[in-house]
Amino acid sequence: MSSGKRFLFICGCARSGTTAFTHLFTAHRRIVLGMERYGRLARPDNFALSPAHFDKQRFLNVQPGDTFYDDFESFHRFDTQIEEKYSDCIYTGDKCPDLYLAYDQLFAAFPECTVFFIYRDLIDVASSYQARCEAGRNWPSHRNYQAAISDWNRSLRLTLKAIESGYRVLPVGYLDVFSSEHPLDTIFAALNIDMPPNVHKRISGLRRRAGELDDIRKSYLNAAQIEEVRQSMDAAALAKLKKLNILNQA
Repeated sequence: MSSGKRFLFICGCARSGTTAFTHLFTAHRRIVLGMERYGRLARPDNFALSPAHFDKQRFLNVQPGDTFYDDFESFHRFDTQIEEKYSDCIYTGDKCPDLYLAYDQLFAAFPECTVFFIYRDLIDVASSYQARCEAGRNWPSHRNYQAAISDWNRSLRLTLKAIESGYRVLPVGYLDVFSSEHPLDTIFAALNIDMPPNVHKRISGLRRRAGELDDIRKSYLNAAQIEEVRQSMDAAALAKLKKLNILNQA
C-alpha cells in the first residue's frame, strides 16, 4: 500500500443495509471498497487481514481462502472503475457485516482506520432474517427472526464497547441514510473529503430500492413475533448508539 492511503471498513448486523451503504461510498472516485472481499480473513477466531491485502494487485485477484466467491468482477459490478480509481484513491477497505465481532483485531492491524457501523430497526432486521430463512436460498434455516435478535443485540453492545475503548467507529442509522432526505455530507466530512454530485444521484436510487424492499419484507413477522422482538431488544444500547449517530450530530 502506498503512503498516504487510508483504510475504511463498513460493518453492521446482517440485513441492516451494509451493502447499499457501501454502494454510497463507492460512487466516490477517491474510495475503493470490497464487497466482503476478505470475508474469511476477518473472522475473530482466525483474523489474518493486513494492510498488504489492500495492495492493488492483491486486492484485484481473489485467492483461495479469501472469501466465499472467486469471481471478483461479478461481486464488484456496482463499481466498474475500481482498477482505474485505485492509483488515486484516498481510502480503500472492505465491507464485512460481522466485522464488529473483530474490532480488537481490526484496530490492532489497522490502528488509524475508520469504521462505519450501520444499525437498523430490529423489527426490520428480524423480518429480513425470517424472509431469507423461509426463502431457503444461501441462508441457514436456523437463522430466523430469533437469531436476528441475538445478532442485533450483540452488534450494538460490541460497537458501544469499541467506541468506549477509543476506536474510531462511527455509527449511522439506516433510516437516516435510506428513508429520509437527511443530508449526507456529514458522512464524507468525517473522512475529510467532499461529497461529489454523483452521490446525490446514487443515494436517490438506493433510497427508492430500499423502500421497495422494505415493503416486501414487512409481512414476514406476525403480531406475536413482532412483540417478542420488541421485548427482546436491548433498548438501552440502541438509545446510546442513537446519541452517537454522526448524522444526528450534524
